[in-house]
Amino acid sequence: MSRILLIKIYIFLKLIQSIATSLCFMEYTKCICSNLNTSKIRLECFNEFSNNTKFPLLENFYSIGFSYSKIQFSYNDFKKISNYSFRNLQVTRLDLTYDKIEDIEFNAFNGLSNLEILNLNNNRLKKISLNFSSIKNLNELNLNHNYIQKIKNNTFYYLNILSYLYLTNNSIGEIEPDALK
Repeated sequence: MSRILLIKIYIFLKLIQSIATSLCFMEYTKCICSNLNTSKIRLECFNEFSNNTKFPLLENFYSIGFSYSKIQFSYNDFKKISNYSFRNLQVTRLDLTYDKIEDIEFNAFNGLSNLEILNLNNNRLKKISLNFSSIKNLNELNLNHNYIQKIKNNTFYYLNILSYLYLTNNSIGEIEPDALK
């Protein structure tokens, strides 16, 4: 490849990065967007949302070929995460800490096939009733500091490569015999 062509490709990729970051700042005023490389974006939002469970901007990023190393929504007021809220996002780390989440619908995380780390600590979850079948690459799940009372059989069944499960500071009174299989 000629040097001129390589320079043109580099300039084009930098332009795409700039556009993606601009879109992020236009949509979310209290968010930090940073480009890690030509195709990875890091999005961190603090105190930005109130009772909002849909993230259309992230779907737009996915549709134009961007993926995320980390998406963090912390100190928000979500209460509930609806089914398919993160549908088809290419993200490896999702951080939803201190968001006052009380309920996560069964299919909320469907479509996050690249997800490796899910952090849900310091929320108000009382149960774990999630469909983990589409996030088989999950390596770390943090549920510390919630109100989880019971872990039912086969809760983590599809998480074959889960290496780290954090459940401290919950109100767990019962763990069914096959809960951790």
